[in-house]
Amino acid sequence: MNEDEMDPEDAALLRCRLHIRGGRILLDHHKITHALGTLFDALDHGLQWYLLVHLHLEPEDLPPDIIGRYRLLQESGISLPESFNIVKFEQDMETALDLDHEPDLDVEELWLQLKSIFLIFGIMPFELEISPEDDPRTREVLGL
Repeated sequence: MNEDEMDPEDAALLRCRLHIRGGRILLDHHKITHALGTLFDALDHGLQWYLLVHLHLEPEDLPPDIIGRYRLLQESGISLPESFNIVKFEQDMETALDLDHEPDLDVEELWLQLKSIFLIFGIMPFELEISPEDDPRTREVLGL
C-alpha cells in the first residue's frame, strides 16, 4: 500500500485492518513483542480513521499522539471500554519493543478490549483469515 497515493481516511483504515490481521497472527504464534507493536499501530490508525470520518477532522487537526487521539474520542462522548487503559497499553508496547521483553499482561484480555474498540468504531468485523505464509515479513518474524 502506498499511503501517499491514498485518501488519508482510506490509508488509515487499510493500515488498521492490515495490522489487526497481522497482530492476531502474531498473537496466535506467541510473538507477543511484535504483536503489541502491530496492534498498537492498528489502534493508532483506527483512531485516526474514526476521527477523520466520524468527527470530520482534517488530518492536520488530529492530536499528534495516540493518547491525545484516544482522549479526544472519550471527550467527544464515544463509549469506549472503561477497562482499557491507553497509557498502560503504550507503556507495555514500549517496554516490549525497547527491551525486547514481554510485559506481564493478559494478551487475550488485551485482544478482547482492542476488538471491542474496533467493533465500536465499525472497523471490525471483517475477514481475519490470512495465511502467514502469504507475507515474507510475517514468515521472517514467525521464523517460518
